[in-house]
Amino acid sequence: LDLLESSSAGNILALPNLKLKPSFPSSPSPPPPCPMTAPTDQLDYLDKKAETFAESPAVLEYAKKFVSLLPPLQPGTNALDFGCGSGRISLLLAQNENVASVVGTDVSEGMLKHFEKFTAAEEEKVQNKVSRILTSRLPEAELAPMKGQKDLVVMSFVLGHITPKEAGATVLATVASALKPGGIFALSEHFFGGEAAQHGLGHGHGHGHGHGH
Repeated sequence: LDLLESSSAGNILALPNLKLKPSFPSSPSPPPPCPMTAPTDQLDYLDKKAETFAESPAVLEYAKKFVSLLPPLQPGTNALDFGCGSGRISLLLAQNENVASVVGTDVSEGMLKHFEKFTAAEEEKVQNKVSRILTSRLPEAELAPMKGQKDLVVMSFVLGHITPKEAGATVLATVASALKPGGIFALSEHFFGGEAAQHGLGHGHGHGHGHGH
């Protein structure tokens, strides 16, 4: 883990780019959950394809690698998984004995239905730690009650969907506001060359819609 920045809001960490063998046709990596500023047609696509994404072994493989790279968590950790998708990362966090609660937020109702399904298959003590919130595409109001309440915030494959790309810093600031002082912000993205790299954005997955992230 590389410490990118320290501030009163907490620590922002970059997780290494994780190489996977995706099981999605014509997609170079597991499609990410839809973030708060995703285009409507992209949201519709994720809702329709939620089962394909959620049931893919590649998604679970990635989630396990992501969680394994986090620093040790302190007892009583309260976490926010922003853009949680089907909840694979959220549930792995909830299995950690040191984690007290995990809130998963996403704009895709289809993804959250699979999150609910996966939660029901867990032990009761894990189920009791987890909650899900269906947010709007601009959920500042929904995140406001969490301000300064979380020890850990995770974002996985979210920034590359933000439009316009210049809004990425605003999104990060909004989500990071949920952190307690000294909290951990864990961010994982695919980075490529060219313009995407210059802006620090982009994961370049393919939907078949011709979206350019």
